Amino acid sequence: LGKRIAVLKDGRLIQHGDATDVWRSPSDPFVADFLAGALMLDVVVHDDEVLALEGQWRIRRADVADHGDGATSLLLRPDSLEVRAEPAVDTVEAEVLGAEFAGDHVRLRVNLGDGVDCDVHVEGSATIGPIVHLGVRSGAPTLISGGSAE
Repeated sequence: LGKRIAVLKDGRLIQHGDATDVWRSPSDPFVADFLAGALMLDVVVHDDEVLALEGQWRIRRADVADHGDGATSLLLRPDSLEVRAEPAVDTVEAEVLGAEFAGDHVRLRVNLGDGVDCDVHVEGSATIGPIVHLGVRSGAPTLISGGSAE
């Protein structure tokens, strides 16, 4: 197996490099989605927080990796999120659409509102009801430039 990867779109090289670097710092939404079926949320970035879902979700800027000047999107993967026991300033309420046991974790399908669905990998003994409170794992979500992966 190789240690470097290249992502092509329509015959053009979009990004290449060490697999870990491409995973952590995708060059655009297409690469992010190609690698992991990522959820891209439009955000507004302030000095100390990132606002997602039209301001309904306030995420501490310190918890987000920043890989793009003028970043306008937040890249979230299933392992970027965690279920929190209680609502807090930096959580968002989500409706549980389904749950599936997947060996070392439970895969939740949740709705964040306005038709925004995503998957969450839940490890350990989190209480899962019809509604959960989601937060981000520190350093796991990534700010990147660009919008949808289309």
